Amino acid sequence: MVVCAKGLRKVLRGNVILDDVSINVEAGTVTGIVGPSGAGKSTLLRIIAGIDAADEGSLAISGFHYKFPCDPIRTNRPWPTVTLVFQGLCLWPHLTLRDNVMLPIGKEPGGPAVKCAIDFMARFGISELASRFPNQVSGGQRQLFALCRALALKPSVLLLDEVTAAIDVEHVRTLRQTITNLRDEGTAVILVSHSIPFVRRITDRVAFLDHGRLHEVGGVSILSSPTSPRLREFLIASDELTEDETA
Repeated sequence: MVVCAKGLRKVLRGNVILDDVSINVEAGTVTGIVGPSGAGKSTLLRIIAGIDAADEGSLAISGFHYKFPCDPIRTNRPWPTVTLVFQGLCLWPHLTLRDNVMLPIGKEPGGPAVKCAIDFMARFGISELASRFPNQVSGGQRQLFALCRALALKPSVLLLDEVTAAIDVEHVRTLRQTITNLRDEGTAVILVSHSIPFVRRITDRVAFLDHGRLHEVGGVSILSSPTSPRLREFLIASDELTEDETA
């Protein structure tokens, strides 16, 4: 297992964000985390990325081991082996988009990471925008540059938080193919998405999180034949399942 989380618990200002969450992820797989807003999905990704610490539990990821409570940032954060693309982005407004992409990888012209970044920008069709600043392009275009920055680091674990939210249909198709290629190369991809159709098409396994608890984990078939009553309710409310299909 490249990711092994056990008994993760997170409480913030008296609210239980995660409650005894355990999840395993293998290399060369795509895992989708679905659930309603406020379920704790983004918090789970941030803990796996080593950005936030859990209050209880343990995490083993790409050779890094954490026993909570601890602060991964101050001890031994797994970046860039584990890289997270945030839902809210993280681009420096005073740098061009190209410099934002190159910042964590260096600017050596012949460096493999630089070549990789240039390749991904070309693949997503955003190379001509690279000299602009973040406020001069759309939210979806900014998301693509943030994604290219993460991909250029060649992480063994890639975490994606709602990356399709602001991206147009054509770029979603390119993203889907990119994720498939990464999986085939052995990268573990964990993504949070409200788009059930996207999750259906791209993932190998799905975890349903609600009110900080994992209600069901399994193959992508659980989105068509859920065993958890709560997942069934969620899919019906999302118009991804009908009452007749659950009968």
